[in-house]
Amino acid sequence: MRILVCIKQVPVMAVPCLVQGRWTLQREGLEGQISEHDLQALEAALRLREARDGEVIVLTMGPPHAEEALREALARGADRALLLSDPAFAGADTLATSTTLAQAIRRLESPDLILCGARTSDSGTGQVGPQLAEDLGIPHVAYVEEVLLEGNSILVRRTVDRFRETIRLRRLPTVLTFLRIPNPPRQVPLHRIHEAFDVKPLERWGLRKLGLSPDQVGAAGSATRVIGFREPPAQRKARVLRDDPDRAVEEILQALDSRLLLNVQGGIHDRAHNPPES
Repeated sequence: MRILVCIKQVPVMAVPCLVQGRWTLQREGLEGQISEHDLQALEAALRLREARDGEVIVLTMGPPHAEEALREALARGADRALLLSDPAFAGADTLATSTTLAQAIRRLESPDLILCGARTSDSGTGQVGPQLAEDLGIPHVAYVEEVLLEGNSILVRRTVDRFRETIRLRRLPTVLTFLRIPNPPRQVPLHRIHEAFDVKPLERWGLRKLGLSPDQVGAAGSATRVIGFREPPAQRKARVLRDDPDRAVEEILQALDSRLLLNVQGGIHDRAHNPPES
């Protein structure tokens, strides 16, 4: 079984920083890591390969330093890695990203499964996986938690709107996007770090290799543009009450009463049936 895992290197930071003018995420000079849900997808792929012999290939699109994420995936147990990197790919939205990834997958030997994280921690749109399946013309199952091999078919379990679903897939290839799995991602053994740099293959493809035109990728191939951003104004202010507890409770009740959230005399306000007087 050939399993392809799409991963993304995201910055390790507490507060996102955007590049003024371009309004793209600042990545240069920042420490990177594999996005959390992509790690879930990678772990699922490795467990499937352990259950049935095959190959796990990891694929990412990004600047040259995104190679670090691929090396980590190789150290975790992936067999091959492919980096899509070209200045023309910069500034891609989810549509241009999925177009680029889909073209790379077409040029690889056909995988049986394509696994992705349901969303990434630096954007969270959840669009690339479904768009990838649409571009390739193959089925897609979202929010996957568990994959089981059963003969020539695959059982997929997921939870959607608090309902547990089991889906049997008889047609491959297909795209699965993962939100969580029961087993946490494995630790990286030290000897595999050496293999990731010196033994396992890592390929690099650019625009020419993919055979796409410049207007299909990057900012030029994107259907959306960020023209600016703003932070919403703070609507609340914290107040710490450190005095006598009884006095503190009284002040809290008065504050709730003044905002029509609590009627100190009669209980909780019902705004629908007892609107405040003007």
